[in-house]
Formats: sequence, structure tokens, C-alpha cells
Amino acid sequence: MSGAGARRSYWEQLGETQTAVSLAILYAAVMFLLRFALSPNLDLGEAEQMVFGQSLQWGYRPGVPPLATWLSWAALSVSHGSRLSLFLLREVFVAVGLIAFFFAARNVLGDTRRAALAMLFLAATWGMGWLVHLGSFETTLMETLCCAYLWADTRALTRQGALDYLVLGFITGLGVLASYIFLVLPFAMAVALALVPELRRRLRLIPLIPAAIVALFLVAPYFAFMPDGVRATARAPSLLALRDLVLALVAFALPAAVIFLALYPRVSASVPAERPPWLRFFRYTMAAALIIAAAVVLLFPSLDAKALAFPVLLPLPLYLFLRAPGTSAEENPRADKRFALAVLGCVVIAIAARVVVYETQATHCRRCREYWPMPRYADTFRQAGFYDGTIVAANAGLAGNLKLVFPTERVVAPQAPALRFGPPVSGECLIVWPGDGNIPPRLRAYVENTYGAKLQDRAMQGDVEAKLLTRNGRLFRMNFLILAQGACDRPRG
Repeated sequence: MSGAGARRSYWEQLGETQTAVSLAILYAAVMFLLRFALSPNLDLGEAEQMVFGQSLQWGYRPGVPPLATWLSWAALSVSHGSRLSLFLLREVFVAVGLIAFFFAARNVLGDTRRAALAMLFLAATWGMGWLVHLGSFETTLMETLCCAYLWADTRALTRQGALDYLVLGFITGLGVLASYIFLVLPFAMAVALALVPELRRRLRLIPLIPAAIVALFLVAPYFAFMPDGVRATARAPSLLALRDLVLALVAFALPAAVIFLALYPRVSASVPAERPPWLRFFRYTMAAALIIAAAVVLLFPSLDAKALAFPVLLPLPLYLFLRAPGTSAEENPRADKRFALAVLGCVVIAIAARVVVYETQATHCRRCREYWPMPRYADTFRQAGFYDGTIVAANAGLAGNLKLVFPTERVVAPQAPALRFGPPVSGECLIVWPGDGNIPPRLRAYVENTYGAKLQDRAMQGDVEAKLLTRNGRLFRMNFLILAQGACDRPRG
């Protein structure tokens, strides 16, 4: 047989585990290179990790679990504060999530190629193909651990090994430390398991005990040392919050769900006669998760509806492929091939859209965080008399970008007590805020209450206008105020 005859087609290779894993890694690598090429500055999620990752703490912001920042601190420590480490860390989260989802799909579908198609479905959704690359690190890590939980849960029910339950407990503990929204998925899957007798009989209660101990062992120190680790204020139910959740759910699965229904039209009109247990399980999971998410968003309207959509609709690709004609890709190759090409096209379009959005947004941006000329601002602050010490920024997005150009200084923001950013340092005190010349009331109160500083005793006040990192030459003003040495050396909390 000739070498050309022995060469397998791409479609045949998609039926192998290493191909699916390689696709997930390649996707994450492309998104990493894209992020590196777009802007030298940090977006909000990256800036939060840069500023909070200055030190290792039990916790950072009230009500926000710390796992994402712990991992960011480790990455920044190894890379000596390089922004590339944050770009890479986010895409590692994405790759691990996609690979975990592939293995979960293989557990359920029993077919490697269909599992790879389910993974591509997820990558072509707005939730996984867009949101995780631009949102907070907590959301990205939560989505990764939801995928990992889906894999661990289906593996425990399929293989029923004691080690599988320990892994399930370990992932559960990590998920809680990543985001409390993660808990929507385990609770929903527990409800679904109770409603599907065939799968409920596979559950082993004895191994659940050490699994629960592992999860508690992981989360207990955080809650013991962080009294404000759980902080949420219930408010009057808000229909606007419920509307946001509905919009997030509709947007989450696009465009992959529309492509799937167009290529598999019989899915929406028929249900397999046997109604396999996994099909019912994932239907009940999504229904229970939807009810839980709706209740949560009504009670706590400030929660991110876009993040809540992920645990609700994560099982959707598995549910749809369980309903798709044929039990494997070999029985319906034409539709499956078209679907693979279509979702890969969507991924390419999403990459191009990132570039277009970055280039066009500069003309009408308000905060303009990713276009700030940070080296120009830093030079002005140094020329005005700030050499070393503490920098107090108006918000975490500005604080993280200031940390990029002042890597050896301590940078803080009003989002958390000053000591959460690490031990205090001596030197001058630089206060920075964007916009007009009036210092924001929240920033003023933070400086006065945290350091007892008197802003009227300032050594220097000014502003600097510089061209944004765009082609249209827009100017953006940054204001600053420098207090004398020692003004911000001793924070009160």
C-alpha cells in the first residue's frame, strides 16, 4: 500500500482521542496568540488578577472565592509579573475545560467522533467561544471546573470506582473555591439523578463519604480564615435580572445550536423511542439548573446572569447529540461532516470578530482600558515626582495596568481592604483616576479612611492627556495626585 493510500483523512482522524485533544490545545493556542497581538494592556479580568495577585492571601474580595487569584499569583510569581502569564493562564483554563468536556461526552455518547463534535459545538457557542476569553477569570475557571465536574460525575456513574468518587469530591471543592455559581451544576445533576432510576442504581453511597470529606477539606480553611468569604445581600425580586438571565441563556448556545437544528431537523420533532437514561438525565439537569438559576438571580440580582447561563446549558450539546439520528457518527456522516465544517467556520469568524471589535471600539470607547498609553502616563507620573511607594487607583482595571508599568510598587484599589493587596511599603503616595479633574468620592473616601491621609496636603496634582493606542489619535486624560512620603505607609485595614 502506498503512503498516500495509507494516509487517513481528517474525518477519520477526528475519531481519535489525540485529535480531539490536539484541537482543544490548538484552539487555546490560537486564542492566546490573538490576545497577545491585540493589545499590550490588560482587560478588566486580567487587570483584577494582576493587582490582586501581588501577594498570596486567604482571600481578596468579599464574597469572591480566591482560587483564580491563587493560580494567577503563582503564574505571576513564576513569570516575574509578565502579562503573558495571565494570557496563557486563561487559555489553559479554556483548553482544560474543552478537553474535560470531550471526555465527558465520550463517557455519555460512547463514540469518540461524536464526542469531538460535541466539544466543537461547545467551542462554537457564545459562552465558550467569546465570553470566557473576555470575562472575569473567576467565570472562566468556573466554566472549566463545570466541564471537569461533568466529566467526573459521568465517569463515577459509568465506572463506579472509589477513585472516581474521590476525583469528583476534589473537583467539587475546587469548583466552590472558583465561584459559588459552580454549585448550580452539582445540585441540578443531583436532582436529575434522583429522577432517573437507571442511573440512580449506579450510585454508590459509601464512596460518596470520602468524596465529601475531600471537598470539605479543600474549602474549610478558606471559610475558616475568611469571615467575609460568603457575602451576598438578598434584595427584592427583580424582573430585570430575570430578563437578563433569559437573554444570556438565549445568547449562550448561539450560533452552534441553530446550526445543529438546521443540520439535524428531525431532532426537534422526534424523541428516541427508548428514551435512554442519559437523555432524560440531561433534560432534568438543565430543567433543575434553570429553576435554581432563576431563583438565585431573583434573590441576588447583582449576580452575573451570563455566568449563570453556563451551568444551565453546559449539558445541551450532549443532550442534542443523544437525540441526533444515529447512535454514532458512522451512521450519519453527511450531517456530522457538515456540522464539523460549520462550527469550525464559526470559530474562525469569532476570531476575526475579535479583531474587528478591537479596531472599531476605539472610536467610541468610554473607559478605553485596552487603549491607554500606559508608558506615557507612567513617564509623566515619574517626572512629577513619584519614584517609589504606594499607588492608589480608582478601580481594579486601572490598578492592574498601572502595575504593569510600575512592577515594583504596591498598587491598591477601593475594591478591597488595602492589606489584601499585600504588605505596605514606604515611599510617596500616587493617586490616579481617569476622566475629568475631580477625584471620585469613592476614591477620596478610600484614601482618607484607609490611610488617614489629608488630600489638601498634596505635594503635586496634575493631569496628562495622551493619544490612545489607536489609529484615530483620540486623546484620553489621566489625573493624578502625589502625597508626600509616608502618607500611605500605614493602612488601617
